[in-house]
Parts: sequence; structure tokens; C-alpha cells
Amino acid sequence: MVAALHRKLFRDLFRLQGQVLTIALVVAAGIASFVALRSTLSSLESSRSLYEAQYHFGDIFAHAERVPDEVGARLLEIQGVASVYTRVLERVSMPLDTMVEPANGRLISLPDGENAPLNAVYLRAGRFPEAGRSREVVLLSSFAESHALRLGDSVPLLVQGRLYDMQVVGLGMTPEFIFPMAEGDMAPDDERFFVAWMNESAVNAMYDMRGAFNDVVVDLQPGASGEAVIEEMDRWLVPFGSNGAFDRDGQLSSHAVDSEMSQLRVMATAVPILFLLVAAFLLNVVLGRLVQLQRPQIAALKALGYSNIEIGTHFLLMMMVVVVVGSVLGIVAGVWLGTALTNLYGDTFRFPILRFRLHGAVVVISLLISLVAAVAGALQSVRQVVVLPAAEAMRPEAPGIFRKGLLDWFRISQITGTAVRMVTREMASKPWRLGFSVTAIAMAGAILVVGRFSADAFDYMMEIQFQKSWREDVTVTFMRPVSMATIQELTRIPGVLEAEGIRAVGARVRHLHYERDVPMQWMNNPTDMRELWDIDEARFHIPPDGVLMTTALATALHLRPGDTFLADILEGQRPQVQLRVVGTVVEPFGMQVYLSQELGMQLANEPPLANMALLRIDPQLADVVQDHLQEIPGVLTSMQKFRLISRFTDQTGKMMFSMTLILTVLASTIAVGVVYNNARIALSMRGRDLASLRVLGFTRTEIAVIFHGEIALQVLLAIPPGILVGRWISIAVAKSMNPEIFRLPLITSNATILFVSAVLMGSGIVSSLLVNGRLNNLDLIAVLKARE
Repeated sequence: MVAALHRKLFRDLFRLQGQVLTIALVVAAGIASFVALRSTLSSLESSRSLYEAQYHFGDIFAHAERVPDEVGARLLEIQGVASVYTRVLERVSMPLDTMVEPANGRLISLPDGENAPLNAVYLRAGRFPEAGRSREVVLLSSFAESHALRLGDSVPLLVQGRLYDMQVVGLGMTPEFIFPMAEGDMAPDDERFFVAWMNESAVNAMYDMRGAFNDVVVDLQPGASGEAVIEEMDRWLVPFGSNGAFDRDGQLSSHAVDSEMSQLRVMATAVPILFLLVAAFLLNVVLGRLVQLQRPQIAALKALGYSNIEIGTHFLLMMMVVVVVGSVLGIVAGVWLGTALTNLYGDTFRFPILRFRLHGAVVVISLLISLVAAVAGALQSVRQVVVLPAAEAMRPEAPGIFRKGLLDWFRISQITGTAVRMVTREMASKPWRLGFSVTAIAMAGAILVVGRFSADAFDYMMEIQFQKSWREDVTVTFMRPVSMATIQELTRIPGVLEAEGIRAVGARVRHLHYERDVPMQWMNNPTDMRELWDIDEARFHIPPDGVLMTTALATALHLRPGDTFLADILEGQRPQVQLRVVGTVVEPFGMQVYLSQELGMQLANEPPLANMALLRIDPQLADVVQDHLQEIPGVLTSMQKFRLISRFTDQTGKMMFSMTLILTVLASTIAVGVVYNNARIALSMRGRDLASLRVLGFTRTEIAVIFHGEIALQVLLAIPPGILVGRWISIAVAKSMNPEIFRLPLITSNATILFVSAVLMGSGIVSSLLVNGRLNNLDLIAVLKARE
């Protein structure tokens, strides 16, 4: 008897092959997204942990001006400190002939002829500088690759206004620069940011740092309190110009990697849940309607002696086969997608070895999730089989009760015609079926909105930041503060139309027991080239007697407008001042404090100075301006705004495009799966009605309008809730990101709304075309035969 049920199972699966395939594809989409995103996240986390452990990434970091070596020995005595590595780290530049602007980088000392004990360098090629060699460097491999630099090449290194010709003897990378970018940058730049490692003796001679250091890396003992160690380190280092020690959360590269992984972690949870919820719904609907269509067969099986358990298991097994097929397809697709995503992240994160790893736990969890979704979706339908009495199953299902709808009550149906009235009445008679269908299609729309959300937010942020707030063409950074007269002298450069100065200092701001190290800027108010705009497109003016700060900083310090806080200015005379918060501004990037130039000069007790110059230039003379800036002593970096925009767009655009493409394909799979299954089941259940209409004289076109009208109505009703649910999920994704790096505005552009509508409607059209052949080839005689 069981063998007979198995034969029926395979016949049913073959007969329903179209529906089986589409449901399996929806399940596969959910499994693929789960496997790809979770395994990519796991691969990144394991590669990072191994890298940081093998190359001894530090726990606490601090930078100062000049600290005697004796103080370094004192740091080792702090309770909880396992090891201390002191070094020299300085900003330098590299004016390569192939670049319009000099590259900005960091020069880091290494023990002569050896690797560093902490924040060690992984050599991808070559060797470390030999002891006694003062003109050998190990270069950051990503920078070398972007400029086709090889071992043995010579590179110019500009150190304190003096040009040195250095030989590249090694190409390396380090856990300190997994995300290789400089302070103040918004994205990694392999072409303009470099790191050069040299022998300690050579670096000490360049900067006159014999017997001293200016940078320290500390490794903690297991279980040690990082906060206590930082507090004690500051006690020793602040007198020597330190801006304060910080842990990995404050380390630029580590902080950026944490933010990227937190976003990926949210996506790896939210997206698969949506897919599998839709899969469970489809299994429930398809099996439920299959039970209705097979009522006579179920009655016959019960009459022949098959138990409720056997019949229920038969239908449950049918869905399990579909899920297993979908799971296998999903795992294969997930491995392929995960490999592509991992390689894509590898272009941003610099790990020595980064390979996609399919962990067994991910496979097991994905299979369990899919099986649970199948059982949950099929249980209600199986229950209908079990409780259905044989005698009742012998009779056809009672016809639905049709009531007047809104179109009838308001007499709109007289205008719309018979076809529209029949469509709306059919939908109104089965509200639960309509609701489930609309919900499933809306889920597909929600995934599309999530996929497009980052791109919308990114475009909006770029407009606010670079068109409204930063209107300069070139930003120049000086090694040390200069007078405003020096800033105005830049207008003598051919092509420079206007110049403004900004003073930016490091500051440690405190309120209650919260503190952050942030840049503090004071500038003229108003200024022609810099204004404060928030992400709601509101413009702010700097108050004369208080400060503005970013909302992210106010939240981190638990401050509100009207509150006061302490600020330690970490330059010059290093005064500690008390300031009042006048207002907050929601900027897209970073955490800053803004105050007027007059107040800043008063607090710092210094004349009008600037360490940043904002230039408006003639675009046709951009290269001339850049050449002159390179020749000015004291200029650390100069950045043309269009290059910054291009770099940021290239870096983030590739990831956003790839994620959007993946989610679009998967969401389209859901939409086609839902609409196609609804159409196939509706055709099976309404075949008698449609054939009757044909006999009564309705044309094929009129029948098609009635049938496909239901599909169109479902899709149209699904678009608004899909966009709304997508925005809710996007809010969760935005909140998962670290607000101290950047904030994503909750923007759903008109382009996204049109895109989502087009994809869902296109999926409906594809589904309609797939069943249209069956609709046109209805066997009127066979369909009209009495079922009883």
C-alpha cells in the first residue's frame, strides 16, 4: 500500500513539475542567501581573527610627540599589560611621477633587520630592511600593486621637506591596515595611501628621535581591564603630547571593519528570513489547494483502508521532496554567490589569505531552517487531510458565497464592466488567499527596496556632503598651523580664484563618564566654501557663544542642547575648557565639534591660524595648481574634490551594485514563484468556471482579461506594502551600522519605487506568459464533465 502512495507521489510531482520547480527555486533563493551571506561573514571573521592573532595585533594604542624610552619601560609595569612595543610613526608623502597629487602615507619604524613584535608585517614578497641599511623600505603591497611597483624599484619619500630616494626591498601588509585609509578619509585609497616600514635607526636619524618614541602599541594580559590600562597610560603619556590612548574600537582600520561586518551580519539575518517565510507560505497554499483538488482521491484512499497518518505523511513527503531539491540548489548557488562576495570583500579588506569556506554548521542550519519552513507551511494542509471525512470528501467543495463589494455598492461596476466586476468579486470572496498572495509578493518588493536602499542613501549623502556642505575644489592640509596671510598667499598661484582657512584641532570631549576623541573645527561664519547641512537639508549657522556638534557625538556623550561639557584641546598649550552645546546637526560622516573662529582663538589663546586651506580654482588649471602646491614647504596633502568623489564612488559603488544585483535576482525569483503558483492553482481550480464562460460565448481575450486581471491586481496591491516593509528593514540595516563612522539617511528614491514596481510587474507578466498557453488550450468538454 505504501508503494502505491509512493507511485502517486512521483506522478503528482511530475504533473506539478512547474509548481514544484518554482517553489524549489524560492526555497533555493532563501538557502542561497543564507549560505552565501553567513559563510561570507564567517570567512571574513575567521580570516581576520587568524590574521590578528598570528601577527600580534595590539589591544591598546597611543601616539605622542616625543616620549623618552624610560617611559616606555614604565608602561610595561602597568597592571594588565603583557607587552609594550614603542616605535616612531610619522606622516610622509610620496611624489610619484605617475601621480598628479603626491601620495599620503605613514612611515613606521621597525627593529633593525627584524619584524615588529606587535602589529607585525606579513611579507608578501621580498625581505625586511637589513640592519645598517638606511635607504631600504617595505612598502604596503596594495599601494605597490596599484602603481606596478616591484622589488628593487626606487621611490621618492618626502620627509620633513627633504626628498629621499628609497629602494623597495619588500612588499607587506599588516592587521593594523586591513582597511587601508588615512584619518579623515571616507574610503580606502590604494593609489593615494601608503605605508612604508624602515629600520628604526634610519627613522630615528631622520626625525632626531634617538632614545625616544612617539607611538606605542600595547598587548594586554587575558582578562585585563582595557579602561584601567588606558587611564594609566594617559597619566604617563599626556605630558609628552599624547592625545590619549585608545583600544581597537578607536583604531581606524579595526573600527571600519567592525562596521562593515555588522551591516553584513544584519543582511545575513533579515534577507533569508524573508525568503523562507515566503517559501513556507507557498508550501501551505500549494498543498492546501492540492488537497482541495484531490478531495475525491483522498476519499477513495480512506475508503480503501489507508490511515490518516499514511495519507497525511504522503502529502507532507511531497513538500519535503520539494524542499530537499530547493535546499540542494540553494547550497550550490550559495557557494557560488558566497565565493563571489568573499572575493569582492577581499578587494577592500586586506587579509593575507581570504578564501570562502562553507562551514558544515551553516549547511546543517540551512537544511533545518528549510525543513522547519516546509513543515510549518504544510501542517495546516495536512491537518485538512486528516480531519476530512471520507463521505464529505466524496462531494465537491461547496461553492463560495459572493457578496456585493465596494464596486457594487458605489455602482462603479456599471462603468468598469463585467470583466472587472468578476475579478473583484472573485478576490473579495477569498480575502485570505488574496492577503497571502499580496503579502508574499510584497516580501519580494521589500527585498528589492533593501537592495537599493544603500545606493539611494549613498547618492543622497554625496549630494549633501559634496554639493551643499563642501563646495571647495581643493582641500590643502598643512603639517603645522599657518597664518591667515599664508592662506591668502595661495591666491597668487595661477588658477586659484579664492582661498579660505580653517583651524582643526584634536580634542578629547567629556560628559559624565563618557568621552570621545574628535576633531574640533573653528572657522568664519558664514563661509563661502563650507557650510553645515544636515541630512534633512537644513542649514546651520555656527553660534558665537557655544558650539554645534554632530548628533552622533551628542548621543555618545549623552548631551542635549543647553548642556555643558569639558573639552581638552590636544594641541598648543593644551587648555581644558568648558563649552555649551547650542545645537546638534545630523551630518552623514564622522563626529565633529564646530565653533566660531573668535571663540576658538580665545579658547586656544592663539592668533588667527589655519591648518587647512579651502581653494576654489579654475578647472582648466587644476594640474598647474597641483604642481605649485607640491612645491610649497609645509604642505602635507592636497586633495581635489572630484578625485575624492570618484574614489569614494568607485569603492562603494562596486559593492552596492553587486548586492543590489544579487537581491534583485533572488527577489524576482520570489515574485515569479508566488505569481506563477497562484496562477497555476487558480487555473486548476477555476478551469470549470472559465470553460463555462467560453461556452457562453466569451472570447479567449475576454477570458484572459478576467484571469490575468487577478494576477495584475495582486501585484498592484503588493507594491505599496512591499515598499513600506522594505523601508522598515532598511531602518534596521541603517541602525546596525556604527553611527560614529557614518549615518545612512532613510531615503527611498522615486527611481527605487519605479524599479521595484517594474520588477514586480515584470515578474507578473512572465508568470502570466508561462500559464497563458494552458489557458488558451482549455479542453472545454473535459473540463465541463461532472466531477461527481
